[in-house]
Amino acid sequence: MHYITRIDFVGYSAEADRDTALSYRTAIENRNHQVSTTDNGEDCLRIYREEFNKVTSTTDPTEHIQPFDAVVLDYEMPKINGMEVAKQILTVNPRQRIILATYVKEEVSIEPLNQLKQVVELLQKPFGEDSLMDTIEDKEIYSELQKLDMKTQDIKAANFRHEQLKQLIEILRKLQLYHLFDYTKKQTRKSPANRSPKHRLSGQTKRKSNHPGLRKQDAQPVHCRSHNQATPTDAI
Repeated sequence: MHYITRIDFVGYSAEADRDTALSYRTAIENRNHQVSTTDNGEDCLRIYREEFNKVTSTTDPTEHIQPFDAVVLDYEMPKINGMEVAKQILTVNPRQRIILATYVKEEVSIEPLNQLKQVVELLQKPFGEDSLMDTIEDKEIYSELQKLDMKTQDIKAANFRHEQLKQLIEILRKLQLYHLFDYTKKQTRKSPANRSPKHRLSGQTKRKSNHPGLRKQDAQPVHCRSHNQATPTDAI
């Protein structure tokens, strides 16, 4: 079961790249996602602002409803490059999920990437349709949820946004660390090596006091006298 996702996909201007972008769009739509496409950064920003204004005017701001579940950008785009588009979108809406496709050689411009790495996902080119879909559909996050024994089908049915899935993972990680720490602490308390000196001394004393050779008073006979038993003075 796949939830419906609105995706803004920015393709390229060259004919070969347009064919690639079309194949990506087809693959995305075949997975029941809705797709909007543009072929340059300028149009991408225009469409994004229009959709963002619609959402903000018709929904509760506290719910943080996004105009697109993901915006897929290419680093090299006509008119305005992907890095600049990402910056402008995040200026308007810091919660927007952005996936930036880039070649390794383009990462020589490290400073702008460092500025965005916390809020932008990097997808290394070239990539196939499966890699793109795995990224969009948060395959890595769901794999981690499975490792934490979570029912991923129920989570998918709840239609969480990417941001909410990340928050869920963080909460589960903290809970896992807490339970591990609590278990370790309890085991440490139970360990004999960690008993107090008082307890160890008490145990040793008890063992010594029970030893026959250490309690001389216990070895002496005990004389008991019956009330009816005669004494030497009684016989006189």
